Order: sequence, then C-alpha cells, then structure tokens
Amino acid sequence: MSESSGLFKTTDAAPRKRQILIAGGGIAGLTAALALEQRGFAVTVFERAPMLATEGAGLQLSPNATRLLAKLAVLPGLTGSAVQVQSINLLSGAAEPLLGLDVSHSSQRWGAPYLAAHRADLAAALMEEAKSRPAITVRFGAEVTHFAGHANGVTASVTSSGGIGEVEGIFLIGADGARSKIGGELLNSPPNFTGYVAHRATLDAGAALPAPLRKLLDDRSVGAFLAPRAHLVAYPLCEGSALNLVLITQATAEPPRQALFPIGKLPPQAASQFASEIQRCLNDSGGWTRWPVYAQSSSAKWTDGRNVILIGDAAHATTPFGAQGAAMAIEDSWTLAACLQAHRDNLQSATAAYVKLRRARIRRMASRTAANGFAYHASGLAALARDALFRLRGQKLLDGLDWIYAFDASAAV
Repeated sequence: MSESSGLFKTTDAAPRKRQILIAGGGIAGLTAALALEQRGFAVTVFERAPMLATEGAGLQLSPNATRLLAKLAVLPGLTGSAVQVQSINLLSGAAEPLLGLDVSHSSQRWGAPYLAAHRADLAAALMEEAKSRPAITVRFGAEVTHFAGHANGVTASVTSSGGIGEVEGIFLIGADGARSKIGGELLNSPPNFTGYVAHRATLDAGAALPAPLRKLLDDRSVGAFLAPRAHLVAYPLCEGSALNLVLITQATAEPPRQALFPIGKLPPQAASQFASEIQRCLNDSGGWTRWPVYAQSSSAKWTDGRNVILIGDAAHATTPFGAQGAAMAIEDSWTLAACLQAHRDNLQSATAAYVKLRRARIRRMASRTAANGFAYHASGLAALARDALFRLRGQKLLDGLDWIYAFDASAAV
C-alpha cells in the first residue's frame, strides 16, 4: 500500500465489484478491514477526514479487545506506547480509596493484557498494519453519503474533493460513528443526548500533579473518582509520559452538537465536587475539549437484512461508564468478518448470524453501563450503600468482570 495525496492505493486483489466497502476509517472501520482481509476479502475504506486523525485522548483496551488486536498483528505496534494497567481504583470525590481491583494478572486470568493507549496510537498501529495488506485500500477525504442495495450487491455514493462518484461492492459496512450517514439511510432515528457531557484533557507527566493523580502515574493504574452527579477518570498514556483525564458531568441542557469541541478551560463548577487539590489541578489545566454523550436506541436497525450493516458507535453508541466503546467496536469487526467468511455465498445469512451473535451482548453491556452510571454518580444513602458494597466485596468484584474480559469473539462464530 503506497501513500499519495491522502489516498492509499493498492493493486486490485479482486474485481472492484467484488470488494467490501467500509464507511469510516476509525477504530471500527480499520479493524474490520484487517479482519476481512485476513479472511480473503478485498476492502476499500472511505474516511471523510483528509488524513489519519491524531487528535483525541486516551482509551482503555481490556483483554476482550487486546486478544483480537493480537490476532490481527496490531498489538506489537502498540507495545512502544501503551501502558499495561496494573489496577483499577475507585475513590470518592474526596480521593478516599473505596476499592482497588488488581488487574496486573490480566494475561493469566483473561488471556490477554489490559492496556491504556492514546486513540491516535491505536489508529496509527491499525493503519500501519493495513499498509502491509495488499487487498486493503484506504481513501481519505472521501465520505459515503448514500447507498442503494440490489441483488448483486450495493452501490455507494462517495463525496470527495473531486465531486461525487459511485462505487460498487458486494457489501457495505457503516463504521461512521454515532451520527452515522449509513444509519440515517437505514431510517434510524438520530442518537439521543444522554444528559452527560465528557470533558477531556491530557496532562504532561512533568506537570505539578496532586498526589492522588501522581500515584496513578507511578502505579500505572486507572482511577475513577466518584462524586454526586459527576465522576473523573484518570490513567497514564504514552509509556507513562502523560495522564489522560475524562471528567463526566450531568448537563441541564444539550450542548451544541459538535462531537469534540475545544473549550480551553473547564466550565465554572464542573470540578467543584472533587478534593480541593484535584479541583485546582483541573481548573488550572488548559486544553480541555467538550464531548456531549449520545446513545443509540437498543431497537435501532443494524442492517437492511441483505448487504448493509452497522458496527461500533454507528450501531450502538452508548454512555462511557464501562470503558468498552472501543472494545465493542473491535469485537463487532472481528465477528462480522467471521460471519461473512462463514456465509460468503449467502450474505443475508451472514447479516442474520452477526445480529444474533452481537445483539444480546451489546444489550447486556448497555445495561451494565447504565448501572455503572447510576453507581458512579450516586449521592446520599445510595452512595453510602455503594461504598459499603465495594469495601465488603473487594477483589471478589473481579468475578463480575469475567463475562466482559474473558469473552473471546474469535471463538463465538
């Protein structure tokens, strides 16, 4: 794969009408491309951004995701930048420890590492691997805006700087995020504003950090500080040279619909429920972005039933209370590729098999994240009961994560 003016070109590994088309070149789209190419499909990815994204912040890659990245030969590309998480710590807004879960043994317990990585580093690792696959083409500055399914496949309308063109394929995958154009074409309603807003920032490890945040860097651990109507998540990135911050608050009104909007400083009172030293750090820091959180209805259509399907946030955007957004997209991508391989002569059967395999797990995950959201933002007696449960159960709460982290999508098809 060679790069030229934002367009990766490859020789045709199959007739262009026999290719699979992917709308969206983010984590879901690139992972799907790799999984499909590994199974013998030719793939073209259309990404509306002019180049590979370098913005964004951190993400957690739990073992259910990293085991699949390893199978796609992507994990080695992350080893130089990702941090292997040693523990997950829950603390009060006043920074009082409530629970520490030891995940340093992740590879022994769940069969794969638990990593924290910058989104841009994961995207770069996925793209680097895609460059080595001759049957993958990635077109930047090109967006799939419409499609028409027919007996022989699908025709996609692609908008780029050169105008609007049509591309033929046997199948179209919508991996174009929560505001999916492909989802809109399937007549899905737009995702709903959840009432939550995520504020994100990344601090240099050399900055003056309060002791509770510095400890997370030193221990290579994830920390979640829980307060009424808000919580703060922090963890190291980039080999421990940076600290990722995500402050999630409840909003009284829906902010403007920008996906990621620079705001510089935090809004007044956004960090008011946290320990004074943490509050000062957050308020003094710049570079914050605002991200309104949207969720798609659990009854949203994922497919036209024949040769178009949605994956990742395009299908099931949800609240970030389980740190599973990227992992679910990676699982989706692997499962869909396996279904298309198993039913390559009957794509209708492939879409039905995929939905059957994924719908129940996605709904269970949505229920889990909703419960986490209630617990994280609890106040009064509910918060006291939560804290007592954490202290009583301790490490036994790891048992409740086994169904998430031990899940192996490669064995499910």
